[in-house]
Amino acid sequence: FTDNELYSGTVADFSGSDPIIYREPLQTEQYDSLSLNAPNFVSSFTQGDFVYFFFRETAVEYINCGKAIYSRVARVCKWDKGGPHRFRNRWTSFLKSRLNCSIPGDFPFYFNEIQSASNLVEGHYGHSSAKLIYGVFNTPTNSIPGSAVCAFSLQDIADTFEGSFKEQSSINSNWLPVNNGKVPEPRPGSCHNDSRTLPDPTLNFIKTHSLMDENVPAFFGQPILVRTSTIRATANSKINIITTQFQPVYHIQLECNIYSNSQYLQHDTSAAEALKMSTAL
Repeated sequence: FTDNELYSGTVADFSGSDPIIYREPLQTEQYDSLSLNAPNFVSSFTQGDFVYFFFRETAVEYINCGKAIYSRVARVCKWDKGGPHRFRNRWTSFLKSRLNCSIPGDFPFYFNEIQSASNLVEGHYGHSSAKLIYGVFNTPTNSIPGSAVCAFSLQDIADTFEGSFKEQSSINSNWLPVNNGKVPEPRPGSCHNDSRTLPDPTLNFIKTHSLMDENVPAFFGQPILVRTSTIRATANSKINIITTQFQPVYHIQLECNIYSNSQYLQHDTSAAEALKMSTAL
């Protein structure tokens, strides 16, 4: 809820088969897997001109190779008024990117399924400041059980939304970055004074190109905490921020059906984070 407007990740029908991101009267495209493909929303926040949503969904860009769940961050412009004509009640600014929480290497190990995310936290890391979001990620239920905590900077998220778009030229083609020469002006997905005046090329492009090509990298280059074999499937997870006089303390609570355990991790930065990860029956 921001600026007297309610933004929600929800469904538009009783069967739950039509997921949407909604702010009256605007919504994402109905029954369109390119926009949202069986998403599970976990959190949202507002910053500047945009509202951000974190969720996991079936990855449409992986469908030719099988079925996989990817974690996403999406954003919409708070000043979006929809488009003209058939775009009247549709977002003109909806974009989404994949969140990359993985152990790096020649063959990275991915934690693909986001379970929860913190609010936006500003701090100093090394010689620079950054606004970070911390997320709890799981491996799939049919994989080796594991969980991780990754941090993502708001700047890295914004950079992906200003980067290349991703597209599939035909049903059997790979998903590839869109040539910059094919991107219309004004740039799709940006905030505009009055989106109802946007030209058809921009509106038609954003309808079929909401997915960005580049992934959002983990801020520290890898997870800041990894657990294996102890957390199978997280039923509920929460991240709370406690600000002290000297440094922020992050309490990550995961509720699961295995057993109780606790672990502390001190991350080596100029404003070190003390993390407590607890699991409870």
